[in-house]
Amino acid sequence: MAEKVTTPPPRYTTATLEIAMSEAWKLLDDPQTKAALKEADGIGTVATRTHVIKNLLNRNLIETFDKSDSVRATDAGMQFFEILEKVEPRLLDVGLTGEMEITLEKVKSGEVGAKTAVEKIVAVAEDALRNMLQAKEGGAAITASFKRPPSEKMKAAAKAKAQREGRKSPPPGVLSDFEKCRDYLGPMPDRDSGQGPHKPSEKQIEFANKIAEAASVAIPDDAMSDAKALSDWINKHKGKLLPKGNGDGGNGAPKGDDGRPSGKAISFAERIAQRKRIQVPREAYQDRARLSAWIDANK
Repeated sequence: MAEKVTTPPPRYTTATLEIAMSEAWKLLDDPQTKAALKEADGIGTVATRTHVIKNLLNRNLIETFDKSDSVRATDAGMQFFEILEKVEPRLLDVGLTGEMEITLEKVKSGEVGAKTAVEKIVAVAEDALRNMLQAKEGGAAITASFKRPPSEKMKAAAKAKAQREGRKSPPPGVLSDFEKCRDYLGPMPDRDSGQGPHKPSEKQIEFANKIAEAASVAIPDDAMSDAKALSDWINKHKGKLLPKGNGDGGNGAPKGDDGRPSGKAISFAERIAQRKRIQVPREAYQDRARLSAWIDANK
């Protein structure tokens, strides 16, 4: 008899884990739930899937351990999984997202009222919270370390500080432990602490200048040195930034037309966004051509 060797499947990497989330429907057996989750493009959206993985890494529930960014659960992550598996296993079932998608489709078709759908989704969250609190009161706890690594910006700041101090590198643990890194860097300036405002980024200033030029308004001097003040100014005036076109209707729009999309087009785009669980870009609401291009790419 020939000797055979069974090899385990390759580990997920940060990249393939994101793909697996988008293809989570492949794990389901029920045809209706499977189809609903496939239509919704799996768990989360392109933006939120990346954020979820970063959150898990930052909270030390998963970790990467080689040059390929292979992912594995930490001790804390496994303990958290075991608690969920025991007290709220439904949250570990990817079919739950598919069930919610089916409910939303029934709202669109008129089979279920919006209020009923919201109450159903809220009930799932309330049950989960109640069960988790009861488990905590019963002694369930994560005993493994939740030590998380500092961000790349914190690491860079720590290295720069070490160089200023004449060190070859920061003290031990600073580049791997968030708390140690924060303690080493010391108090950071905060807008509300009286230590001075944060300066706006170059992109923020560039966007503000575009608005100022389009709307023929001036940017206050104090806003150019305070990111929060400039953000408030942008939010107040960004509606005046209209797309450039080839007509004579002011700001590049056709004559008698401000270049904005129709209510019907916006409604259609929002239905697409709801179905695919994505967001319509904010700038598309102001620009008919951009909204049309977004619709063509996502319908």
